[in-house]
Amino acid sequence: MKRMTNLLSVLALVLGATAAVAMNFASPTNNNPQYGTPDGGETWVVVNDPQNPVNYRCDIGTEACLYSQESLMHPIGTTDKQFVLIP
Repeated sequence: MKRMTNLLSVLALVLGATAAVAMNFASPTNNNPQYGTPDGGETWVVVNDPQNPVNYRCDIGTEACLYSQESLMHPIGTTDKQFVLIP
């Protein structure tokens, strides 16, 4: 009986790990452009371009950190952040 309990524990661990890996591969990457503006909309930076990676952070602020279009009208997420370029 003890051997059966150990076997079930190992089986649960294997199934849990398999499910975690499957979920990781199932979540798609966001290929839609995401934009950030360090100066309130004067200039825009594409932050998720694989050919031109951008270092940035989202600090506490009064606007959205990222946008789905080059305008302040389409924020991604909450609007209590500030986009900051990291040199």
